[in-house]
Amino acid sequence: MADILLLEDNIDMLKMFQMLFKYKGMGLRSVANESCFLKELSKQKPDLIILDILLRDSDGRQICLDLKSNCNTKDIPVIMMSVSPKLLGSCKGICGEDYLEKPFDIKELFDKINLYIKVKV
Repeated sequence: MADILLLEDNIDMLKMFQMLFKYKGMGLRSVANESCFLKELSKQKPDLIILDILLRDSDGRQICLDLKSNCNTKDIPVIMMSVSPKLLGSCKGICGEDYLEKPFDIKELFDKINLYIKVKV
């Protein structure tokens, strides 16, 4: 089973992701802040990271840049997401392998995941 790590500080969105992944029978470790994210990341390297850009306590773009500059995490695919197309545009070519605009289509989410971890979802 694939291991996906999600950083999303909106609790309603976090719960929605948890329900979707449970329904799909997929593993998801979800956290609501950078500190918890880093703890989960240190426990086990995930197959994929889904990372919100606008966070209460940090900037997802900087977290992604830090991940991509670290030899232990640079190869983990990262899907960046935001409600703002302008913020997503600021990521392209700088950090993350893919981008997802909120609100998103559930099929699109799982199609993107499937591109990077090659599991049938």
